[in-house]
Amino acid sequence: HNGHVWSTISPLLGVTDTAEPPMYPADPWHKVVFHRVPIMQPGVLPSDRDFVREVAKRNQLPGTQYRIGNVRFLLERNKVPREEVTVRVDFIEQEDARRFLRDGIFLFGSHCRATRYMPR
Repeated sequence: HNGHVWSTISPLLGVTDTAEPPMYPADPWHKVVFHRVPIMQPGVLPSDRDFVREVAKRNQLPGTQYRIGNVRFLLERNKVPREEVTVRVDFIEQEDARRFLRDGIFLFGSHCRATRYMPR
């Protein structure tokens, strides 16, 4: 599999070296959706960095910047959220995901329900 990937991207990168670099599949992320997450300023979403800080501060999750792989605000097309939003968080550690699925999460002063992410 690596050979096919490398033969495809090496010309695009202008690489002439024939040695293939090692490639490893990404670690699986454990995706959780948090519902009814309050927005502190109507119509303005927090940055991913501020969101991760809030998760760490309110939920005793040390080293959060290394434990959350991705944050995605799930929005309807062309609709600006006014008071609350749904957020998908990809956790690196399965135990973190399980904890929040079991207990929910505190974000921006509210307890938010959590469900497992199911792609459409």
